Amino acid sequence: MSGPVGSRSCRILGEATPLAPALILLLLVYAGPVVYFLASSFVASDGSIGVQNYIRLFGSATYVTTIGTTLKLAGMTTLLCILAGYPVAYLMATTRAGSSLILLVVLPFWTSYLVRTFAWIILLGRNGTINSTLISLGLIERPLELSYSFFAVITAMTHAMLPLAILTMLSTMQNIGMHYGRAASTLGARGAQSFLRVYLPLSMPGVAAAALMVFIICLGFFVNPALLGSRRETVITQIIIDQLSTSLDWGFAGAACVLMLTVSLAIVAIYQSLFGMTAVTGMESGRSRGSLRRSVSHLAIRVVGGIGQVLSGAGRIIEAAMAGVGFRPRPGGLRVPLAIIVGLIVAFLLVPVLFLIPVSFTTSSFMRWPPEFFTLRWYQTYLLHPIWVSAIVRSLLVGLGAAIIATAVGTPAAFALVRGRLPGKPALMSFIIVPMILPHMVLAIALFSLYAQIGLLGSAFGLIIAHAVLAIPLVVITVSSVLRNYDQRLDQAAAVLGARPLRVFRTVTLPLIGTGMVSAFIFSFISSFDELTVSLFVTGGLTATLPKQMWEDAINQVSPGLAAVSTVILLGLTLILLVVALYQRRAGSTAIELRG
Repeated sequence: MSGPVGSRSCRILGEATPLAPALILLLLVYAGPVVYFLASSFVASDGSIGVQNYIRLFGSATYVTTIGTTLKLAGMTTLLCILAGYPVAYLMATTRAGSSLILLVVLPFWTSYLVRTFAWIILLGRNGTINSTLISLGLIERPLELSYSFFAVITAMTHAMLPLAILTMLSTMQNIGMHYGRAASTLGARGAQSFLRVYLPLSMPGVAAAALMVFIICLGFFVNPALLGSRRETVITQIIIDQLSTSLDWGFAGAACVLMLTVSLAIVAIYQSLFGMTAVTGMESGRSRGSLRRSVSHLAIRVVGGIGQVLSGAGRIIEAAMAGVGFRPRPGGLRVPLAIIVGLIVAFLLVPVLFLIPVSFTTSSFMRWPPEFFTLRWYQTYLLHPIWVSAIVRSLLVGLGAAIIATAVGTPAAFALVRGRLPGKPALMSFIIVPMILPHMVLAIALFSLYAQIGLLGSAFGLIIAHAVLAIPLVVITVSSVLRNYDQRLDQAAAVLGARPLRVFRTVTLPLIGTGMVSAFIFSFISSFDELTVSLFVTGGLTATLPKQMWEDAINQVSPGLAAVSTVILLGLTLILLVVALYQRRAGSTAIELRG
């Protein structure tokens, strides 16, 4: 018995070794500091142990209102993202135009979050694009109060999270075979009935995954409410920042973070029990399905099936009425209205960002529309100023460092999770993606406390490590998706022909997965370059990153100089994405040649 058991233990240990660096980094930089910080929520200001901070949090009407506002903003944003994102993802997954739409969705997704927020400041301001256009058309006499309102915050948050919702739902819809719909049509189901009884239930894991991601990330939002909202739109993260900046009240900040984590983990647990984490992590959760999950699935099938019957009956009545007047609808006639809706949604994603470009050339000292052309002084004033040059260089170096570490650590972890026969792989994958799912604010404050004690506060190394931890999930998910579609028989064939393992990896494996590794590296770099929350806490003074410098400047005044910086970032990221897309296309051709 000891022989087989020992052999199995050695095999598991060997296959788990590539996973060790990622797990150790997450434990030391994420799990450990976060748990230590959250424990401070039970320490009162006088040093006593208890729940005084929680009593203070829930005992104040102001804080309770803030909690309600946070949940309302997150819930409304999630609903709008699902409603607007589903038709886009559906069209991308079911038509040939999907490949073209992906680039239009990915571009705003990887555009700087602050850049998109500044775009809405221009659009919704009293002298902004919308008010100026309506006044010039004679539709209104005085500017509408669009900014500093619930409407402004919701609009900007939806615009920020909609690409993520679309891409998350798309990953599930692309795995739904079109033969299911054809089979339903063969059995007599009409278009609406086939969609509601077949396609919609199959796409629900992706919809739920998108809702999960959007809602939890929105719990940690503070940029939109701070720049576009009024006091009525104050969220819990603003309260946390205020408590730490004014009185360093770690206990109360910890209690507020515990609240955010509790809500987030509860939602994750519900999603896990209903759908498993496949749509989020890409890992199968196992064949067993709990009773709750089966019950909800059966209920969902009955509900959408009933809706399908109702719409199918309504469709028969409408078709009969149209036939009575001599009108016969063409097959696929709903594609045109769907394309129009999708076009409007894509325009909603792209147009606001493009408005920053002309504003950056205005001669005025304020952001207004239409801009007064033409000057380059904002580019010269900002991009040549020592503080801004230092911030740009620092962001580039931190982004490159974080991307290198995340790719070097995350790629072996992806190999272990996909190819290894490890027990509990879904649980390990879920642990690795925790930094991507849970609000960044919790890690930011935890690292602020830790770095202050060990002397890493304000250091480039501390920031690189923090950004690398946040980027590891992106690398693991990206590389894992490539490995799951990789034919290992190619490696076996090379080994049979006499190639050693290192040469097999260098000449066969690496060229085929290189596209995924490059994409993971680029995504990690962009994620680090755009990260604000952690940078806001662990950097300071002249060591600020570009997003933090933009944030501090925007707090004082949103000037055309910020539009100039945003335009440079937008053009730079667009160039990077185009280069990556070109590389992926060429790499795909090379992979086909290798397989041939």
